[in-house]
Amino acid sequence: MISAVARVAARVILAALVLIVPIGCLLAVFVLNMVAAFSDVSPDTRHELALAAGVVMLVFWLAVSWTQLRAPGGDRRKRSRLARIVGWGLIYATWTTQVALASFTTFLFTVSVTTTDFRPAVAVAAGSYALLSVIMKFARWVAGFAVDWSFLRGRKLLRWLAGVATRVAIAGYGGLLVELVKVVGWDIPTGFHAFFRDWTGSGLLAVPCTAVAFVLYVLVVLACDTVLQHVAARLLGRDNAVGAWLAEHAPIHLENTDEKFVFEFRFFVRFRVHKQRHPWEIEEKYSRKYGPHARPLAAEEQAALVDRVADAVVPQLPPAWLSCRLVYRAVGSHEEVVVRASTLGPPDPFGDPVVEVADTELTGFPEVDALRRLRAAGYRPGRGAGFEWVLTFDAEGAGTWQADAEATRGEATWHRAPIGREPAWVRSPRRKDFRDDLRRYPLKRSLRPIWLWLRLAGIPASSRPASRRPVRQRTLQR
Repeated sequence: MISAVARVAARVILAALVLIVPIGCLLAVFVLNMVAAFSDVSPDTRHELALAAGVVMLVFWLAVSWTQLRAPGGDRRKRSRLARIVGWGLIYATWTTQVALASFTTFLFTVSVTTTDFRPAVAVAAGSYALLSVIMKFARWVAGFAVDWSFLRGRKLLRWLAGVATRVAIAGYGGLLVELVKVVGWDIPTGFHAFFRDWTGSGLLAVPCTAVAFVLYVLVVLACDTVLQHVAARLLGRDNAVGAWLAEHAPIHLENTDEKFVFEFRFFVRFRVHKQRHPWEIEEKYSRKYGPHARPLAAEEQAALVDRVADAVVPQLPPAWLSCRLVYRAVGSHEEVVVRASTLGPPDPFGDPVVEVADTELTGFPEVDALRRLRAAGYRPGRGAGFEWVLTFDAEGAGTWQADAEATRGEATWHRAPIGREPAWVRSPRRKDFRDDLRRYPLKRSLRPIWLWLRLAGIPASSRPASRRPVRQRTLQR
């Protein structure tokens, strides 16, 4: 018990350090730049402030970028020992250069923070950092790790170059943003501080209140910006390059699905939290939410029902049948039972056996209640009961053609067909059938295929292709 508490406490402390150190460094760099930009200080003092900002940025990058030195999970390519040594050496060298370059860029920016002209040194440093990122990918590839090079192909290359050019231009003309930063980072916090000082009557108490209010203010602004960018992206369309760029570069990205949780925050620096959920967690969540709809069967009961259905089909098969495939399609009150029988016909003039296949719809099937119960037992919480189920069995001892041959049924198997492709309905179900079926057997919205969304919207299925095997109809007496 004590060891478990100690492990939890250690994780909490480590998580706090991982969050506090980067945030504290960013705030320190921001304050140092504000002082260097708006305070009446001498050039020597500004130079010392720039050195301090560079050191703080060095600590920041050491804290947030050390994960690049870890071996990532996943498949690894086979490399010789020399290649792995060269790759890891290049990884360490590139990472060290990136950290030093980030610190030096911060120093250059702070020294000339009041200059509104284009600063080539800062722009070149920003472009060099992008080049080092490509070198880091190459180093990881040499070391044998899987690397995504898709950003260098086609339109993605143009988008990547445009992003690099934008960062270089912003870094070079960073002095033009001083007034904007002054309003956002100085005037607004000063106004917050004056308000809280008058409201609380204490200047010391107003400081934490100002910090909290400013953080909330920035989050609200970024959230509004994210919403506007997504609205613009939806209006422009997914295939539009500008719309895709706006959606991809939103300041805040939140993705919370059954499989994973992703939170990404990009404001001067990228902060990302990614959690991949385990399959057992997903199943447990579905069971709690959709468990009341489940009607499981014991293995013996399911086997008995499958045998009942198979025994009811055998009398309907033609003589000298070889195999049988019963397809049960159901949604709401719409049901179809189609049997595909393979039969061994008389040999052709050359003496070779001839196999004939025919599809027949059985209306009034006597064991339709057993099929309904088997489908209900196959319901998986949150994943639906499936719209198509298949029962198959072969004939035992059949291999030669005889007009009066009676084959014995082999073992029958019962399985669910994937829902990614729409069943080949003999008659199109109604829109109401799909809605009623989803109420009876809930299927997560994120797991519904496109064809199901179309049927729920009232869009009928396209006509069958001419090459589809014809289905005969046969009515059985109960």
